[in-house]
Amino acid sequence: MAASIISKKAASGAGALVLDIKVGRGSFTKTIESGRFLANKLVSCVGGILVETQSMIFSLLKVSAARELGVKTSAVLTRMDQPIGMAVGNSLEVIEAILALQGAGPSDLMEFVTIQGGLLLKAVGKAEDVSQGRQMIAETINNGTALRRFEKMLINQYVDPEVARELCHGDVNKILPKAKLSTPLTVASAGRIAEIDSLAVSYVCGALGASRARASDVIQFAVGLNLLAKVGQVVAEGDMWAILQHETPLTAELRARLDSAIVIDPMTLDRTPLNIIIETIH
Repeated sequence: MAASIISKKAASGAGALVLDIKVGRGSFTKTIESGRFLANKLVSCVGGILVETQSMIFSLLKVSAARELGVKTSAVLTRMDQPIGMAVGNSLEVIEAILALQGAGPSDLMEFVTIQGGLLLKAVGKAEDVSQGRQMIAETINNGTALRRFEKMLINQYVDPEVARELCHGDVNKILPKAKLSTPLTVASAGRIAEIDSLAVSYVCGALGASRARASDVIQFAVGLNLLAKVGQVVAEGDMWAILQHETPLTAELRARLDSAIVIDPMTLDRTPLNIIIETIH
């Protein structure tokens, strides 16, 4: 698989690579130290800009031949102690991605996009530094260029132009499926949200059909979770923190997993929110 990944990047003429390395409970690398170790191994192995995901990283560790490709590589350690953005699930994440392309995405997702995009532009010489690269990415989003490019990409991949137009500029709910059932999730006590276990959320959504356990499984595209709160937010007992979208009844076991996924700190003293980007390794 690693040879396939690297060869495709080389064949496409990629001159740079940004590795997104997740760190936290929802990742294979649970600590910053282990993430940093992995990042350093990868950067020295590949040499370091496209964006690769965590699932590809362990295979890339074995690719010493990639050094010869002359690919500029950097790695970004990102927090995965809660879901990124406010949506989990196929259709819900597509909706959120389109909102981001419209300039209305959640702040952590927009930070994620502009920083990694800024790194990419700097690496290929389009920006003098990451800050300028971030500004260029933000401008491309805000002036509509990014969304128009996405619409063109859809059409070039044989999506009906009317569907692409409705998806990007109209009502996405007319295009994407909507779940039959929705279940509000509430907090059991007052305090400040200390953690939202993204691994538990992923497990429940997967068990309800958002992902496959085997090749023959049929994905339920509407299944997912809409977050209403994030880590650091103060909540009162009974406040909704999420809404689960599902096609089949929610079992007691899955409900219990979701209820335990959110951790409330009874102390409500102000705390500085942690940025999604931990550090960048070149």
